[in-house]
Amino acid sequence: MKGPKGSIPPYVALPMMHPSGGAAYLGSGAAPFVVNSDPNSPDFAVPDLVPPLTVDGNRLDRRQELLAGIDRFASSTEIEANKQAKSLNTFQNKAFDLITSSETRKAFDLAQEPAELRDAYGRNSLGQMCLMGRRLVEAGVRCVTLQHNDWDTHYNNFRVLKNDLLPHLNTGLPALLTDLSNRGMLDSTMVICMGEFGRTPRINNEAGRDHWGPTNTIIMAGGGIQGGRIVGATDAKGERPDGDSHGPEDLAATIYQCLGINPKQEFITPEGRPVSIVNDGKVIEELL
Repeated sequence: MKGPKGSIPPYVALPMMHPSGGAAYLGSGAAPFVVNSDPNSPDFAVPDLVPPLTVDGNRLDRRQELLAGIDRFASSTEIEANKQAKSLNTFQNKAFDLITSSETRKAFDLAQEPAELRDAYGRNSLGQMCLMGRRLVEAGVRCVTLQHNDWDTHYNNFRVLKNDLLPHLNTGLPALLTDLSNRGMLDSTMVICMGEFGRTPRINNEAGRDHWGPTNTIIMAGGGIQGGRIVGATDAKGERPDGDSHGPEDLAATIYQCLGINPKQEFITPEGRPVSIVNDGKVIEELL
């Protein structure tokens, strides 16, 4: 998703982020703020958004002033020599911003939503994560990742999909798109529903489907994507692409294009190594 820059961290992950979803060569300053809590839980709370009960507001202010004084005492050459100190200072500032911002606490407060809307999203983890995603984008967060587990259906694929996974997706995703559209946010918010690979066309001996790299299905909407289009096809067995195919690098190039980022841009790592943000990816023009 994308939205205007706000006071909340620009990248929030709900509720749990796989290590591969980190900031990689961008450095720890670009790492996501991960919320390891289930928004469907009655006692849902975001850890670290409020100071400990034993620390009142005045005491917190004094701690911040003391830390600022210590930081000023450190010489600029020491800070320049220690890049990790810079990252630590960034995280400290972000932490103080988080626990002192009423807007941040408000954005994470699902209780402010009407019960009817929460029901429409679905009273389950995925549904409430979709609703939380909308609230965060509305509050100014530029990127939100909703991590929904248990789609790795190596056994009992059909039962698990029918009874557990698909009903939650079939309420949460349409509700999110409808809600964004009703609020005039869909044109400026890209929604992507995907996994990292497809599933085998053939069923294994445990009624499951295993990992499959040659083909995959992705749903995209909003943020410059034209709706009602199907791009690409597979052969009759769903094993291989039929005709022109698009890879992960093409998807990344398309997303960057919609975000106003040059897909051919290079970043310089902290070690001084140039890294292309997309490896020879081509924008999927049929989507735009």
